[in-house]
Order: sequence, then structure tokens, then C-alpha cells
Amino acid sequence: MAEADAVQVVVEEFDPQAKAGTKVKSEVSASLSIGGVDHKVSQQKDKNKAQRAKLKKQLRDAFTKEEAEDMEQTEDEKKARPEKLGIAKKFMMETACTTGDGKPKKLVGTGPKDLGEYGVGVQLYFEFLSDMGWLWVFLFLFTIPMLYYTLGGTILNDFPETKNQNFFYKGMALFTPANLGTCGSGAMDCLSQHQRETRKVFPGSDTLVSDVTPALGILDLVQMIIALGFIIWFRLYKIPAAVRIQDEANVTASDFAIRVGGLPRKLKQNHENYEPLLKHHFEKVLLECGQDENDDPERPNVAEVALIREYDGCISTFLQQGNLLEEMYEASIGARLAKSDGKAEKQQKLEKKREKLKKQFYKLDETIKEQTDMKDSEREVCGAFVMFQTEQMKDLVLSAYKPFTNSWTSRLVQPKHLRFQDWRLRVSQTCEPEELYWENMDYSWLLHKCRKFCTLTVSFFIVVFCIFILTWLRSSSAAVNTSSMPFDLWIFEEAGQARSLDASGPAPCMELCQLDVFFDDRCEVVESPMNYMNLIFDTDFIWNASTDTSAHLLQDNNAECHPSDPFYQSPSCTQNQSARVAYVFKEPSPVLCIKVANRKGPSGQKPAPMRIYGCPSNTLVSNSSGFFDQQGERWDRETYCVRFDDAILEGYDSPQPVKLRSDCLFPITLEAAQRAKDLGESFMTSPRLSCFCVQQANKEPRIRFPGLVETPEAEAVSG
Repeated sequence: MAEADAVQVVVEEFDPQAKAGTKVKSEVSASLSIGGVDHKVSQQKDKNKAQRAKLKKQLRDAFTKEEAEDMEQTEDEKKARPEKLGIAKKFMMETACTTGDGKPKKLVGTGPKDLGEYGVGVQLYFEFLSDMGWLWVFLFLFTIPMLYYTLGGTILNDFPETKNQNFFYKGMALFTPANLGTCGSGAMDCLSQHQRETRKVFPGSDTLVSDVTPALGILDLVQMIIALGFIIWFRLYKIPAAVRIQDEANVTASDFAIRVGGLPRKLKQNHENYEPLLKHHFEKVLLECGQDENDDPERPNVAEVALIREYDGCISTFLQQGNLLEEMYEASIGARLAKSDGKAEKQQKLEKKREKLKKQFYKLDETIKEQTDMKDSEREVCGAFVMFQTEQMKDLVLSAYKPFTNSWTSRLVQPKHLRFQDWRLRVSQTCEPEELYWENMDYSWLLHKCRKFCTLTVSFFIVVFCIFILTWLRSSSAAVNTSSMPFDLWIFEEAGQARSLDASGPAPCMELCQLDVFFDDRCEVVESPMNYMNLIFDTDFIWNASTDTSAHLLQDNNAECHPSDPFYQSPSCTQNQSARVAYVFKEPSPVLCIKVANRKGPSGQKPAPMRIYGCPSNTLVSNSSGFFDQQGERWDRETYCVRFDDAILEGYDSPQPVKLRSDCLFPITLEAAQRAKDLGESFMTSPRLSCFCVQQANKEPRIRFPGLVETPEAEAVSG
């Protein structure tokens, strides 16, 4: 009570409007009637400013002073605390989402329309959530056929690229068309484009994927049309209808008010009479619209004008100060209660908290010192709300301004009688009172643009940063240049399974009629083998271009592969040896494309996969026992060579590009990485080193950072 009395005394003593307003006005009027106008007006302004400053100081001191340590008062507060809490809870229930009797609304059974009393925005929000929920349920019915076929597919397990992916990756892809259909073990039924187009939907089924995809596409189109129709319906019908019904059911200030923009921020004359002047302007507009002048002074046509003043963002600061005062008061009460209970540690903690809040309060006070010294009548105007006596009057004004307020071009031809002080106005229907936040309306135009620019700039850099991070993370799958590389030794071997990660299985019999290599990516530039070929060999024979006058069977231009024609047969067809043939060039050259005529069966038989390796020829020694390195050890192509993506032998008329894989599917051994380093290959350009880093990082992410992992693999990566 003592604090409240002190504040009341301060207000009565220093309020220039309540006590000294009449005297000040009379003194100013007197000064204007005699000679010393400027001097006396200036003196009076300084006096009023000093009085306001003294009043604010007294108020701040009254709110921020130290609380009295009166134990009897503390006991009274303890006794009154339950009663105050009861009153606070009652007020909370009355203002919360409750029924008429103060009970909370039921969580189940309360419809969106029941929440319309809190504003049409709240009602529309919950109606949108409800309608969207039913929309997704309805659209889900159209996705059931797609889910039936995708969950029954086996594509993810058929291809080596996805078979060993983690559960999370495969779990997401199971619900997408990526898993639509089946390709058999090792994807052997989807080697060619024709096979992929004619694959079955399920294992053992006779239905093709191409038979069901038109229906699935139509269902997808229907879903998009329904979703688009819902958006249009909700935007063009549901929102206006809800606003109209809400407006008809409830009478609020927005039914009689308009919002005015485009006003002059400061009048050249009589700025302190801004409200009366604006009020008089709209009364004249009503007269121009045919509205009779109201003779009753208590019920004027323009009931009220509320100006949006320029506080330069200080309203939010005022609110922060109010919150700080509340927290300071609560900390003071808590400290006194803790002291009475003998809790010294808690008391000290609360007192420190209060001092910290007090410093924050004064810090905020310094930031708005200039604004607090200004009167409202001296501030610039950002806009205004004008309230009329009846809704019909408001509609008349809106109709008068409607053709001249939608755009800046229409405002150029705005009639003079609609302008205020020759300023072209923007007039629109105002929002509901509960949707109006005054603390957000006093920001200056420049501050608004600066904040918008800062927000857009930060958002841009966040997007750029995310792109950089994603690019860096995805570098593991795109670190390899997929173009071919120059080698003087090229090895071709038929494989039992396409893109198999284990190339050490039993060698199939390879029977070929023609195997042509090209140095362009479309297999169009035909060149005589004698110009670039040095040797063709396997474990059984060696064909030397410099000594053999006749062309090798694989280079004799016989691409028809008739049963009676001679053909090349690999040693694995008769012996337990490899099914590979090696081409040795006179100098390292990049093979970009190959054409292969496969002798296995008639046309239309399943295509066969072929592995392709590029190697330096000085690492290989071939004899009847196999392939060996310079030290006589068994020659390992995975160590000495670079494996390119497998070619699919569909026929001589189907050129196969020779390129590296970008996903580093084929494993790189530690020995292969060390040999690549010994040869001086770079991590940026060498496919073996870059893929080795990627594969090791996928196994142990910490290996990216030098020094965290001490293993031979980490040493090879860091080196």
C-alpha cells in the first residue's frame, strides 16, 4: 500500500495534464497575446519537459526501489496468497478456452465453429486442419494400389547398388515407384532396356509393370486434381463464407471501421490537430457520398479516429520493461518469503536475480530515452483507423475509395475531394480487433525494409550453407570423374552376374565373334586395328599385330555371328581357367565405346554382362598357367587395374559406353590405393584413391579428420 500511495502522490504532484494543464494553457495564451511569444513558449516547453522527466523518475524509483523488510507485511501476504491465487485462477478460466460456466471446453467434441468466438482466424485455422485431415484420408484411398505394387516389388533387393543399403534408406524407397517390379536375382532380368520395360510386377506373376502403370498414373493425376480443387475451394469459397458468417453473427469494431494508409507522416501546420482534421476530412467525404450531416453532437457521423503513431519500435520495449517489473516484483516477494523461512541461499539467489533484472530495466530505459520525452501529439503518423456511426456509412466510404485504392496507378487518378492534404489515401476494411497488434505497427518503413533485407540475406546464406554442406556430404558419391581413362592394357571378361562386387567366382564360357573398341563415345569412328593394336592374348594364345598378317577372330569384321562362322572361345570353356581376353595398345588410349557380337544362342536371348578393366601393361606377365605380376605372384586385376562399369552384351548393333561409376560401387582394396599413391596419382583425379576415401569414410566417418583414427586405411587416406 505504501508503494501505491507513493505512486499516486507522484502522479498528482507532477502530472502537468491533471493539475497544471489549465495554468500552462493560460500562460501560453497570454504569452501569445503579448510580444515575447517564442521566448515564453520555449520556457514553458522546457518546464513541461522537466516536469515529465521528474515524474518518470519518481515512477521508476517507486517501482524499482528495494522492498521493505517488514515481517508483519510478509505474514499478511502469506495469508492473502491463497485468496489471490484463487482470484487469478478464476480470471484465467474466465478468459481461457472455457464454456459459459467456466469449465474447460472438451478436447473431443469441440468443433471449429465453437472456437469462432475467439476470432475467425482461429476458426479457420482449425477448420483447415480438419479439412486437410479428411483430404489426406481421402487421397490415401487412391494410393492403396500404388502401395500394393511397390511393397510387393523386389527391385531394391535385386540390384547390387541398393541391396546392401541401410534399413532406413530401403524403408523409405519401399513406398515409392523405385521398388516397382522385379528383376530377378542380381538384376539379371533387367540388363537391357527392353527387359526393364517388360519386367513383371511380382516374382512369379505374369502381369507386366507396363500393364499397371497407366492406371497408377491416372490415379496420381486424380489425386493432384482433387488437391488443387480443395485449395481453390478453400481459398475462394470457404474463407469468404466463414468471414461472412462470422461477421453476421458477431458485432465488432471492424464492422464500423476502416484502415487508412498513405497519410502524411507530419503535417506542415496544425500537426497537433491531426485527429480533428482527419475526422473532418471523412465527414466531408460522407457528405460527397450523399450522407446527411448529423446534427447531434454526441453522435457524429465519424465516431472516432485512432492514429497509428511512430514510436520507432518503443512499444515493444515498453512491454519488455513491464515484464521486467513483474519479474522484479515476484523476485522481491520470493526473497522476503525465503528470508522469513530461513532460506538464506534462496534469498541471496533471488536478490541477485532482482538486481540483474533491474540493470536490464535501466538499460532498456536508456534506449528509449529520446522517445519517452516526446508527446503523442508530436509524433509522426504511420496510419489511422476511422470508426463511423453506422455500418452503412463505412460501406459508403469504402465504395467511394474502392476504384482508386487498389494500386498506385489507380491512386494517381484519385479525385481531389478524396485526398487528405493533397495526399492520395489507401482505404481498406480493417481487421478484427483481436488480430491487431499495436506493438507491430510502430516500426518505421526503413526499419521494416532493413529487417526484411537482413532476413532475406540470412536466409540466402543459410540456403547457400546448406547447399555447400549437402555438396560436401554428397561428394562421397560424386567424387569420381566418370569419363574413361587412357590405358595400354584393356581386359574384357564375361561375368555371370552384372555389377557383382565379388569378381572371383567361377568363370563362364565366353564365345565371341567380334569385339571392337572405339575411341569415341558413340562407336562411330572406325579405324583399322593394325593402327593401334599391339597384342591380343589370353592364357592360351598371343596374337601379335606386327607378326600375324591375318586379323584376329575378334577383329575380322564378322559381326553376324552365324553358327557356321568361326568364333573366339575363352579357355574357361574347356578348362578351369579365366574367361578374359586382353587388348594391348601401342600407347595408352582411352576406350570410350565397345561393340560386341556374342555367339550365345539366337537373337533375343538374355543379354550377358561383361566386365571391363583398364591397366598398365608393364604390371602383367601372361603364360599358360595364368596371369602374374613382375615378381611372379598371382596378378590381381583389382589391385593393378581400374574397373569400369559393366557392359551389357545385347548385340553388335547396341553400342556400350565405357565409363566409370560415380557411386564408387566396386570396392577398392588397401593394396590398390597404396599402389595408386606409389604411382603418384592424385586424390582429386584418381578414381581409385577418391573411391577408396569415400568407401573408408562410409565405414568410419571420423577418418575424414586426420589424427582421429590410426589405421593403415586412415594413413592411406590422409597421405
